[in-house]
Amino acid sequence: MSLYLDATDIAIIKSLLKDGRKSFRQISRETGITTPIVKAKYERLVNIGFIKGFLPIFDFNKVDETQDIIQIKNINKDIKIEKENFDKNDCNNIVIGNIAVGIEPHQIVLKKPYIRILLDNIDNGVNTIDNDKNTIDKTITNPIYIEIANDHYEIQKGLMFRKNLEWNNGMLFVFDDEQYRSFWMKNTHIALDIIFIDKNFQIVDIKENAKPCLSYKCPSYPSKVPAKYVLEVNSDFVNKNKIQIGNKLIISPYLLNKIK
Repeated sequence: MSLYLDATDIAIIKSLLKDGRKSFRQISRETGITTPIVKAKYERLVNIGFIKGFLPIFDFNKVDETQDIIQIKNINKDIKIEKENFDKNDCNNIVIGNIAVGIEPHQIVLKKPYIRILLDNIDNGVNTIDNDKNTIDKTITNPIYIEIANDHYEIQKGLMFRKNLEWNNGMLFVFDDEQYRSFWMKNTHIALDIIFIDKNFQIVDIKENAKPCLSYKCPSYPSKVPAKYVLEVNSDFVNKNKIQIGNKLIISPYLLNKIK
């Protein structure tokens, strides 16, 4: 039996279509719906089986096909997320949970933003935009799936209060220009590696193993040179992957459009 979605449900779904990794607070700011209601509505959509993964994946068989739902189903054409582009051999698309292999016609898959790091400082001819033909013979890291902090609130909050961070996840801070950057670890529970990156996506400085700080006074970790982007990953990620100053980021086209 299909279920009816009200205007609040539709607003939340449309917000998720733009970026499936938004927090409840981000959705609230965008839609004008209070955070507790966003949380309750989201959990309901999960419980009824409509949201089948946090990317998210939507199962339109679970709800009435109203004009709003038809519009949402057509959004996938506008953002060029189509079934034939789903490549289960790559990590561009992630399906979470007990989802059958393959994407059904009534589902939408949203791409999860990621970066890779080219571990070769000699060959600078590799296109920054992700291209497997260009990088197949190069030493590159596995994809690092990221959240984007590009407004004042998200930049200030960063990874504060997080109790864990998946080994292949991180947060990319996006600034308007290149400047000397300084980060601290106040209210951060996770030890981090902090990677400073210039406008050409080249790593220009690294601070390893920045310690959690829950006290009033916390040390700062300033960059030695100006940076436009800052990437935070789990502590020891830099060491394990042999990342060095001079390495370059390989950016997926989806992400490049969001941070340029």
